[in-house]
Amino acid sequence: MLLALNRFKWTNLPDGMESRHIERALFEHGQCAFFEREEGGLLCLPCSPGNGYNVYGEPTGVNITGVGYSTYKNNDEVVRILNNDRGIPTTPMVYKYANLLNEIEVTQSRNLKHQRVPYIIPTTKDNELTVKNIYKKIDEGNEVIFVDSKLTNGGDTGIQVLKTDSKYIVNDLQEHKNNIINELLTKLGLNNSSINKKERLLVDEVNVNNGQILMYLDIEYKNRVLACEQINKKFGLNI
Repeated sequence: MLLALNRFKWTNLPDGMESRHIERALFEHGQCAFFEREEGGLLCLPCSPGNGYNVYGEPTGVNITGVGYSTYKNNDEVVRILNNDRGIPTTPMVYKYANLLNEIEVTQSRNLKHQRVPYIIPTTKDNELTVKNIYKKIDEGNEVIFVDSKLTNGGDTGIQVLKTDSKYIVNDLQEHKNNIINELLTKLGLNNSSINKKERLLVDEVNVNNGQILMYLDIEYKNRVLACEQINKKFGLNI
């Protein structure tokens, strides 16, 4: 979320308005409205379409909401800032990848625990404590462990071990996790070509990756540039 909020910086904003206010509104709501209050002062707050649409499917007015504040404005009273061409928020995408990363980390944790306890040892109440002590010595890394011959080949059954083999896949999961992170960074328009690469990338591969990154970034950047032009023209600013 913090990476997404810091991709763009708005400068020369009116007093009291910060770049993060605009970016957070776009991140969470997909669109916001820049307008002047009746009592004076400029604001930029999250908005949603209201009062119908024109022939192009654009809203003819917007419902504006802030903390303890709400109002309705016609289109000619505001400049509507879009996060992208569809006015879709970034939040669902980031949450989706956050959930994917969480699932990978949970699986890594479980796989590590399975490496710690990979055996089931059948025993009886009579020798349960003895078997526990043997396992404890193994866990402590004792080089030599002495036991009664009845517990080995000298007994009726001896020590039996049922392996609950669990393949160590933490490294594979970490590589998968890095791929998920890279995919998210690409969609956010952030460079990631050097992360988790086992082999040197060819120049063409780097260029293709950079092209995708710039394309994703430009989708959102162009809407912000357009908003700046419209705001400056409408309100006589230099944002």
